[in-house]
Amino acid sequence: GERFNAHKFVELALQGGAAASLWSKREAGEISVPEAYRDRIIYVDSGLQAYLLLSGYYMHYCGVKVLGITGSVGKTTTKDLAKAILGQKYCVGATLANHNNEVGFAETLLSLSQESEWAVVEMGMRARGEIERLAKIAQPQVSIITTIGESHLERLGTRREIALAKAELLDYSSKDGAAILPADSDFYELLCEHALGKRVSFAVNNAEADWHLLAAEEKIRLGERSENSAMRRLTCGQTVRFVCPEGEKELFLPAPGRHNCANMLAALAAGYEVGISVEEAAQGLASCLLTGKRLEMEIAPDGTVLIDDSYNAAPSSVKAALELLAKLPELLASESQLTSCQTQKRQRIAVLGDMLELGGNERQMHEELGTICANGGVELLIGVGELSRYTVRHAQERGLKAVWAADFEQALEKLNALRHPGDYLLVKASHSINLSALAQKIRANYVV
Repeated sequence: GERFNAHKFVELALQGGAAASLWSKREAGEISVPEAYRDRIIYVDSGLQAYLLLSGYYMHYCGVKVLGITGSVGKTTTKDLAKAILGQKYCVGATLANHNNEVGFAETLLSLSQESEWAVVEMGMRARGEIERLAKIAQPQVSIITTIGESHLERLGTRREIALAKAELLDYSSKDGAAILPADSDFYELLCEHALGKRVSFAVNNAEADWHLLAAEEKIRLGERSENSAMRRLTCGQTVRFVCPEGEKELFLPAPGRHNCANMLAALAAGYEVGISVEEAAQGLASCLLTGKRLEMEIAPDGTVLIDDSYNAAPSSVKAALELLAKLPELLASESQLTSCQTQKRQRIAVLGDMLELGGNERQMHEELGTICANGGVELLIGVGELSRYTVRHAQERGLKAVWAADFEQALEKLNALRHPGDYLLVKASHSINLSALAQKIRANYVV
């Protein structure tokens, strides 16, 4: 890796019971093969490539079919939903959390049991060729591309290049399978050109799509107490009506936002292509557990509501989180157990950190967020990180109360000075800005 040479740990792994170890003389450098374990060393040119090929061999040995998922945003949630849906009929393995790089991909395949029938595999990338490398091995029977956004513009230059990088998944998918594609995307036609098998479209804003949204009604419910905390979880879900090949349907999705309706439709379409009806899928969705730090909501005894969406950030996902923050008072007012939270005026506070890897338009994209915050739904903005200076300045110029912080510690100081019991707090940024630590500090105020 970038920080450690794994060859240093080979002897320890073999002592601990590993049957064998891959060893690249080129990558090992000056590290010597442990003498006592020479008969358990497998020499390879590239440790990572050998690891990937080994995982692919094991996958084919088990006879597992692959549902491959990529996209600029929504990959992990779509993976969680698809796993729950396919699990209604098949033995399913899936990417753990969001471990979607080459190592996580190989770990996913190697963790499959011989009883596994499907693997739901999330594939991330930062450059052209990375998804191709994984898709060549996986050869998915069904592929989903969630959306084409702005993530990785810094490396790839244009959204078209991002679309082409994502389309590498389709280039190596089965001709006898299906490609589930976003009809709302301006790159939908480009993606269709790369799809080798059946093309299935989904959308929340396009009534021509095979699977399209009609309406969604959100509702918040009070959940269990969080572990070691006086805070209680809030479950925000929605009743979704949509059109599909079976006609008009309705079901409950345990996640908020139109963007999650799109993720759900993509997962439903994938399930349908492998023989799972909407009614069967609904049972899986009802018990689906989504990966954390994605619009994760909790309420404290003093009425403070925390929306922890701190894992990552791109313009589209930040806008979706701000939409939820804007309508949170109305949603809380509709839940009888939470009406006490509406006894006084609350601030909606957005703590937004830098969105990274956006390329030459990064300043404009951060300024646009300042405009969105100032246009309503936010009473206080705290920007964190150098790029967020533009967000704060743009919001201030439009009359919104906004302050800037260099890092999460400084942001926490300003937040504690400006917030009141019962405020609504949204925390969101790219992962390396470390706003997850700020969210944890907020929770620490309510430890029991």
